[in-house]
Amino acid sequence: MNLERSLVLNRFIHSLFGADRFDDLRRSLRDVEEGPGPDGHSHFFYVLASRAGLDRELSRDLPDYDLRIVEYEARLGGNRRAEPFRAFKYFQYMALLFTEIYLDRLTRNPAEFLSRLNAFRADHLDFANIPEFGPDDLRRLAYFMATGSGKTLVLHVNIWQVIHYLKTGKHPEALVRRSDARAEFDNILLITPGEGLSAQHLTELADSGLDAARFDRSSTGGLFGPRVHVIEIHKLVDEPTGEGVSVPIGELGTRNLVIVDEGHKGAGSEARTWKTRQEALSRDGFLLEYSATFAQAIGAAPPKARQDLLGTYGKSILFDYSYRYFYGDGYGKTFRVLNLKNAPATKAHELMLGGLLIFYQQMMLHQQHYEEARAYNIDKPLWVLLGTSVSRKRPDERDPSRTAEEERTDVGEVVAFLHKFLDDAEWAVEHIAKIIAGKSGFAELESGNDLFERHLRYLTGQDASALYGHICRSLLHGQGGLEVVEIKQSGEIGLRVSAPAHRELPYFGIINIGDVASFKKYLELKHGIQVKEDVINTSLFDRVGRADSPINLLIGAKKFIEGWSSWRVSAMGLLRIGKGEGSQVIQLFGRGVRLKGKDKSLKRSHAMGGAPEWLESLETLYVVGWNADYMQTFRQMLEKEDLARELPPLRVVQHEEIPLWALVPQTPESFDPSAEIWVLDDQGPQAIVDLVPQVVTLSSEATSVSEQSGMAGKAVTLLPGEPRYSHLLDLDRLYVELLEYKAAKHYANVFIPRESIRRVLASRCEVRMLAEDIRDPDRVQRAVSRTLKAYLDRFVRLREREAESAHAEPRPLVRERQIAYEYRITVHAEGPGEKLLQEIEQLLQRPIQDLLQDAGEPLPRLYLDWHLFNPLLVEGDKEWQAHVNVSPPPLVASERKLVEDLRNFWKQNGESHRYRDTEVYLLRNLPKVGVGLFIRSGFYPDFILWVGNPKRNTTHVIFLDPHGLHHEGLENNDRFEAIKKLREIGADTRFQSKGICLDGYILVPGTTPLENIPGAKGKTWADLEREYPLLRQDEEGLYVQRVLAQAAIEEYQEGH
Repeated sequence: MNLERSLVLNRFIHSLFGADRFDDLRRSLRDVEEGPGPDGHSHFFYVLASRAGLDRELSRDLPDYDLRIVEYEARLGGNRRAEPFRAFKYFQYMALLFTEIYLDRLTRNPAEFLSRLNAFRADHLDFANIPEFGPDDLRRLAYFMATGSGKTLVLHVNIWQVIHYLKTGKHPEALVRRSDARAEFDNILLITPGEGLSAQHLTELADSGLDAARFDRSSTGGLFGPRVHVIEIHKLVDEPTGEGVSVPIGELGTRNLVIVDEGHKGAGSEARTWKTRQEALSRDGFLLEYSATFAQAIGAAPPKARQDLLGTYGKSILFDYSYRYFYGDGYGKTFRVLNLKNAPATKAHELMLGGLLIFYQQMMLHQQHYEEARAYNIDKPLWVLLGTSVSRKRPDERDPSRTAEEERTDVGEVVAFLHKFLDDAEWAVEHIAKIIAGKSGFAELESGNDLFERHLRYLTGQDASALYGHICRSLLHGQGGLEVVEIKQSGEIGLRVSAPAHRELPYFGIINIGDVASFKKYLELKHGIQVKEDVINTSLFDRVGRADSPINLLIGAKKFIEGWSSWRVSAMGLLRIGKGEGSQVIQLFGRGVRLKGKDKSLKRSHAMGGAPEWLESLETLYVVGWNADYMQTFRQMLEKEDLARELPPLRVVQHEEIPLWALVPQTPESFDPSAEIWVLDDQGPQAIVDLVPQVVTLSSEATSVSEQSGMAGKAVTLLPGEPRYSHLLDLDRLYVELLEYKAAKHYANVFIPRESIRRVLASRCEVRMLAEDIRDPDRVQRAVSRTLKAYLDRFVRLREREAESAHAEPRPLVRERQIAYEYRITVHAEGPGEKLLQEIEQLLQRPIQDLLQDAGEPLPRLYLDWHLFNPLLVEGDKEWQAHVNVSPPPLVASERKLVEDLRNFWKQNGESHRYRDTEVYLLRNLPKVGVGLFIRSGFYPDFILWVGNPKRNTTHVIFLDPHGLHHEGLENNDRFEAIKKLREIGADTRFQSKGICLDGYILVPGTTPLENIPGAKGKTWADLEREYPLLRQDEEGLYVQRVLAQAAIEEYQEGH
């Protein structure tokens, strides 16, 4: 079974972008800046709009789709308070863009869309076993997205998107089929697997500004739009049961928008019943389904059912961003599965002790680096020990099943371990000493090395007795005996250390288990442990998410799977894993690897470079089990996910000495430009918004294929301040929309006087539109609103540049944070990837000195002795890129050319009379975390070149960005403004007094056709290089002379 190759709908959408698979799009988008650009379009739009082979119809519609998504982005940004939102990640944006394309084509011409899908299916042999699309197949969409990838936000926007096309589409019956022809659903139903997930959804929906409530037969629509009714799947029944909580599906009808989150349960009879009910509710409506585990659910089904499911989901999965992509893009935590070779059951307590030490190390590092950890959004660590086979009885019900007995056995063993750890300090200290000395007695499956040694380096050498005391105090809140306490009000079991009379220590752990009564009896008979009662406390589980929560250990938590949202999980212990439970295992794993990341990036910072070494432990999910069979099952389930294999880091060789004159402009860490108050006026940069669709086509000649672009219609220029247009505009509406946009962009320090709107429109705004659109007042209003928002963005960026410029000062590089110290390499081992994996592994085992030379695949690289670290990894060919991920990113073609051209030039000219006293150093800057200035302008230059003369105490610092102008063009380009401001800073006495001159260039690849650069019409390359801080990367490398010319001339003149 290969689900990815069966995704007909998904691959059809890829084909509209001229792509065979998601990797073709992903590589060009994943490092693109998030949020809107200077003209209101997203930065992703510029990349996609310039793709060769873009479908002509899509090229025409793409601007509108993009603007709608940017509006949804702003709506979320303005609404969300509990979990503030700034911008969509590239994969969230693509999920929404795919939805725009689908819904627009479906409601524009359903018959034509159906025909195109079937024609695409027929043209591809991969889909031979997938049945043809029928009209009803178009009434469902599915989203295959990893846990932690933000699919909840995608779900919210999908509701807005469906409602939009229901109201505006030419054929609303394609979304809801009804005899009265009303474009309206009877209900919007969000169906969940349990109450925990329902509660989570209600909170999230409210935070996004969507009216939502638990399903109630008496409730109607929302006050400001349709209400989302949330209901658990088990409450939907075919016939009334008389229990009062069940809802017969007949009462709800068939004309509903049905949203299902993690609602699939494989292909058993119960699962088939639930799926039939979901489909019945949406038979004349529309179905949206979301899951991180479609592949596991399909794979677990019997052969016949599996093929049926492949057909269903092959035709309905619109977007695939499963763990393979999520993890490969650097999102979520690293994971370390401690692969146990074998171990007798009698050694379970020693294994648990090893797991406890790994968890304690994480807690210790979090406490030691508390303030720094907060900057990376790392919550207090939590150890979760669980299995997937859990009793489904209520706490007061007896469960005699074998599953419940196994659960009692496993959880009882954990309690017995904690009892022994607290009660027998001599045993604990003895085994702690062995484990931290690398003599645990447990071996890794592959290497045979000690299981724990390489994971406990921060504890190595510590005194075992002192360590035991620290563990008791910091994790368990004290030393003494173990108390096991039933929390009567919640049905949970609490764990705490016994304390002297009249005093109680906080609970450090919670047990969630189905049959509490039998478990109490089991503990007493098997382990001699009496369970006390607590009739005062309410749920301990509800307190786990608090920042000051004393709970450090969670055991047997069924709730962990079903709807619990926490960022704390840092270590997992596997109690019991069933072979048929792939979906639940991947959900467990997915919740464990969730990561907020620095600046809410969702990314692991230690893999991006520039982060402290201790952070890696806190951005890693450790998985330990005390049964080798369970661990083997868990590994096999992860392997089916095709998660990339992470190789040992490639430690680069940093330049031994960075010269004292290699300075960069930086602001003090305490400086915050948003602390200043800015009043919007008409003194900001011009805002030009071009709404004329561009068409990109491929033309072939005898020897080559070239790319050409052109407009999709006659264009006119609109100046909003002109009387013939100004009377069409609703200024009050423009003002309110601008205030809403300001709130969404978190520009809290900007004051917008109402009277400034008219002045800005009169002198700073320009719109280019199709002649046919300028006659539509509503389109004009929307276009002018966009231009005002673009102006506000450019105004804020200008003020930020001015504020930072006033505080910038020359500072040395921070080696630990601003120079890469390692590369992280992951490889997808399927197909050709297996050979690549083996070859790269062999290379990484060699001494680093062997890698300090130019080489091709399997690990393409350059060596430059005056670069501040070596080697510099380089992108391989298309097949290599499909299997290998490198962080920090390897050099792309234009970056490689820059390094090679600089190297060649200096080799030929470095000893010449002109450069005889000159030294040069180059640094590949770390993206988004390295040397940056004017952050809102996105100014993290790819390279920094220092040209210095130590004898004369002069330094030219040159910022180089070889990514060209293919996407954003010449107008509204904040990178140009950033470079101009940089040059101004360099003329200030703060820099001049130290002999520092600042300069910079945007480098445009020589292969870029001039006509493909927006705004370059009628200009030559010479014009562009004269008017803008840019240089064209000619094939001969002559542009390098221009880069170095000013520095060389000034040095030479001073010497003569």
